[in-house]
Amino acid sequence: GGKNPHPHYVVGGMPCSISLTDGNAPVNAARLSIVDRAINMGRTLVNNYYLPDLIAIGSIYVKAGRVDGGGLAGTRVLAYGAYPMENYSGTSNGDFFNNLLVRCNGVVENFKNGAQNAKFTEIGPEDVQDPKCFTEAVGHSWYQYPDTKRDADIHPWDGITDPHYTGPKEGSATEWKALNEQGKYSWLKTPKWRGELCEVGPLARYIIIYTKAQKGLLGTPTWAEQMMLDQIQAVSSVLGLAPNVWLPTMVGRTAARALDCQLNAEINKFFFDKLIANIKTGDTEVVNNDHWNTDTWPQTCKGVGLYEAPRGGLSHWVQIKDDKVDNYQCVVPTTWNACPRDDKAGHGAYELAMMDTHVAIPDKPLEIVKVIRSFDPCMACATHMYNAKGEKISVVTTDPCSGTHVEPVEKRE
Repeated sequence: GGKNPHPHYVVGGMPCSISLTDGNAPVNAARLSIVDRAINMGRTLVNNYYLPDLIAIGSIYVKAGRVDGGGLAGTRVLAYGAYPMENYSGTSNGDFFNNLLVRCNGVVENFKNGAQNAKFTEIGPEDVQDPKCFTEAVGHSWYQYPDTKRDADIHPWDGITDPHYTGPKEGSATEWKALNEQGKYSWLKTPKWRGELCEVGPLARYIIIYTKAQKGLLGTPTWAEQMMLDQIQAVSSVLGLAPNVWLPTMVGRTAARALDCQLNAEINKFFFDKLIANIKTGDTEVVNNDHWNTDTWPQTCKGVGLYEAPRGGLSHWVQIKDDKVDNYQCVVPTTWNACPRDDKAGHGAYELAMMDTHVAIPDKPLEIVKVIRSFDPCMACATHMYNAKGEKISVVTTDPCSGTHVEPVEKRE
């Protein structure tokens, strides 16, 4: 402070005069400066290190013909849309979808046949209220529905989460030797869109935006959507492949996550600059309590929140009865991707991706580890690998403190 009790800071080109007593304020010039530096560091890292390395390594894979591991990506992907530009009044009334920076709310089917031959179906407010649009099944999950709904697909607003662990086919609860593939074998439910399984994630968002643009359904792209289209074009040029060939693969899924990282680095800067512009006009409010008067809330109601988390489409569904939460269900990205198969709809994204991946050395299936990690799993990061005989091959696990550790299995005769 020195002799000046009111030091001046410059944030994003904006001089800010603050009092020393402002140190604990939610927003002040010093904290904004830290955020600005962090955002610019993120942009530098992804542009100068992450993406160049990924493109270089991805090119090697593609030139070697390793364009597999697509799973569901070429068949069906889903997203809800991201980054509302302004406040919105709700989701089920459609306001959430009205002013999105990334208008990827929809489903694309059969992208592997080319964007022009793919089918796009928009997701809107009527879909979240349709009891047949979004559902969950538990046929192969360690949960149970009442006898009257045993094999039903249930909408999340009416969702039932009743654990029913049946154990493995062989082994104990702590030492699995073989899962019961014909019965229940997962703690995840099986989400569906109109009775079908979908892949979600950065890859889904890029496939949807690209398909909409190619089919003339996007209109004038937002700056973020145009950036996504330019990214796809740039990678296609480097790889020498059409987007419908390289995107729905393990390499494409990994690349889409990197491209999404670059996009989000720029979106961080975009919204930070909007914040600074608002502050310049004198708008320093950090919260609006107008709608937080509980006396104005209905005693019985239901609602849903949709968004594109980094891993993909995320939805939270709530039923309120007599002023209390009566039912709360989350359908998260990894539930979509890592779900167990469905007897009617088939296999989920993880399962299909593994089935679609060529393994060069059966006793060293590193390709399986790579394809699973390409989804950025939201679960305990350990992959236990067994061969068709039920013999353990290895365990690959990620420890946040020590890095990646591979537990080898003793060589067999």
